[in-house]
Amino acid sequence: MASKPGLQNDAKSLSSRPQKRATRVNERNPSAEPPTSMATDLLKALNKPGLRGRVEGSYKLSTSSEVRKAQLDRLSDLVEQKAELEAKIISQLQSLNYLYKAATSFDKEVEIVM
Repeated sequence: MASKPGLQNDAKSLSSRPQKRATRVNERNPSAEPPTSMATDLLKALNKPGLRGRVEGSYKLSTSSEVRKAQLDRLSDLVEQKAELEAKIISQLQSLNYLYKAATSFDKEVEIVM
């Protein structure tokens, strides 16, 4: 069977073409991300001059409240860790104090016997 010359040329041209790289989604290339509904709503509202200040203000407020909540959660975790560490330190100090008293009383008993 004779193959069609046009198909061979197409196959050769496809293999000789440089391959496109897959676009990575990151901060430097935000256009690669599909827009979320919140982002599209924000962009639409920003194009209307009357709503621009109110939308930016509400977006900043919601973002700052989320950040504030995350900070408060982290702070409460740190306070719990601090309380646990203080309890461990107090327990260790009490056991060291008990051992010190036991050791000093043992030395006194040894001196009396000698």
